Amino acid sequence: MATDHRPAPRRHRPPDPSQPRPPHQPDHPRRGRDVRVNARGLLPALAAVCFFGSNISLSLYTPELYPTRMRALGCSVGGALNRVGVILGPVVVGAVHAGSTGLAGVFAMLGGVALLGALVAATCCEETAGRTLEELSP
Repeated sequence: MATDHRPAPRRHRPPDPSQPRPPHQPDHPRRGRDVRVNARGLLPALAAVCFFGSNISLSLYTPELYPTRMRALGCSVGGALNRVGVILGPVVVGAVHAGSTGLAGVFAMLGGVALLGALVAATCCEETAGRTLEELSP
């Protein structure tokens, strides 16, 4: 039987309490980095929740705007255009990231698109609260 000559895995040894610790080292080897990593992951996750929430809201809002006889066609065309945006989104993000602006440019572009969408929704969308479908689209 052949013997395995791989070295044993290195295990973290706790610091010796009798030895003085330099002031810049944290008590735990990962404790100092956890907050920064979580903050970097939290903002993109929050942005994704907002983008997905707006997408779900559009799926609920648009059927109210079409007359009954055109509702299925209007929603399916809107859903198809949404899929085109989902397909083109990674291509555009990759192109912006590969350009000279880098990751900051990607987030600026996503924020600009979201701001443009919010402005269009605030100025052009019809309020449907408290109205029946017959009132909205006879």
